Amino acid sequence: MEIGEKGWKKYTSKETGRHDFQIDLGVALMKRAIEMDWDGTSRKTKPKWMRREVPVPCNCNTCYFCINGITTGIDHKKRKERVSVVYAQKNKRVKMTTCADVAVRVKLAKYAKGRYCGMCYRNQPGKCSATKKMKCRNSYMGCPFCDEPVCKSCWNNYDHNPGN
Repeated sequence: MEIGEKGWKKYTSKETGRHDFQIDLGVALMKRAIEMDWDGTSRKTKPKWMRREVPVPCNCNTCYFCINGITTGIDHKKRKERVSVVYAQKNKRVKMTTCADVAVRVKLAKYAKGRYCGMCYRNQPGKCSATKKMKCRNSYMGCPFCDEPVCKSCWNNYDHNPGN
């Protein structure tokens, strides 16, 4: 015997049913509160309990802002306009706004012995794995603007695409 709507069946799970119900109830209450207190357009007529800034993009398709098209997409960190780099050869500080022409020292975690080369990793076939990382050469040098270590043998073919 079914009770309620078919969509309510997900709340009967002993594992996450109560949690899912509470989250969905909270989102529904917030949507209803916003609909009652705000016209959805003007920043001046926002109720005091809402933040005044522009909504942060979340792309969840469940909150009031995503459903009504007020915000879309995902919030990304802003890239630094300038990168300060210390050249290992001359120990000179250089401000950069584009990718480096020569491999320079890249910021590494404290006490790090180098990170695996991004190019060696991408050129190997297969999915992400620890054994794939072990086959890569470690490097302190690379492109500081892309924030990726690149070994000496891969530097001439490095594509300078950050995030790939």
